[in-house]
Amino acid sequence: MRKSPRRKEAPPGRLVESGAFRIDRRRALEKLKDFQVPDGGGGALLLIRCAAASGASVIRIHQHPRWLELRFDGRPFARRELVDPYGCLFEDSGKASAARRYLALGLLRVLRGEPKEVTVRSGAGAERAQLCIRSLTEDSLEPTPDDRDGETVIQASWGAFSGENAAAFHLAKERYLSACRMSPASICLDDVLIYDHEEDSPAGLAFNAGTTRGVLALPDRLDPNGVNLEFSVYGVAAGQGVALAAAVLLGFWA
Repeated sequence: MRKSPRRKEAPPGRLVESGAFRIDRRRALEKLKDFQVPDGGGGALLLIRCAAASGASVIRIHQHPRWLELRFDGRPFARRELVDPYGCLFEDSGKASAARRYLALGLLRVLRGEPKEVTVRSGAGAERAQLCIRSLTEDSLEPTPDDRDGETVIQASWGAFSGENAAAFHLAKERYLSACRMSPASICLDDVLIYDHEEDSPAGLAFNAGTTRGVLALPDRLDPNGVNLEFSVYGVAAGQGVALAAAVLLGFWA
């Protein structure tokens, strides 16, 4: 029996050159803005995640033919965080807070609708400031007097002939309710309470494990092929899946 020829080992690699490369920040932001995965909410759902990550207890949404506004309590953004609202997207994900990241992603999504201006008012006391954004390359930050000290207010406004763009960012009550079933904050739409965190959370056995929270509810009829799983990120729907019923029950009760 003939032996197969022995393969020669490749010589070890040799480092030819090392160095660093620079990222064109403006172009990177343009790509992030233009190629974000659609959220079906025109940026509003990303900003709701921002509010939830800030620890908001109530999120107030106002929809007008020419503007969209979100107000929420919780931890306000510091002035230094508003100086560079997109900087967190270029930092190590472990260093940037989730609230900052979802604010940046939400602003980029809103800018796709070509608003006349987007403003973010946040901070408390002398730290309170207003960020005015007109484009990715044009923004300014200035102190602002405000009677709602500590509350974060995000508003996008469109010109008189851009009503269609504004309307694309408005969601129906049913869309907010279906997307925010696990929201840790109550939600008001045009001054009407549409979701009460205490009263309207999904029925079932609630559980908390660190940063993970959920509700286990058994269906009227247990399907041996599996049970539906709904996933949310900071209270906003992120996807669905199917798992074996026995695995879910055993895993939960173990």
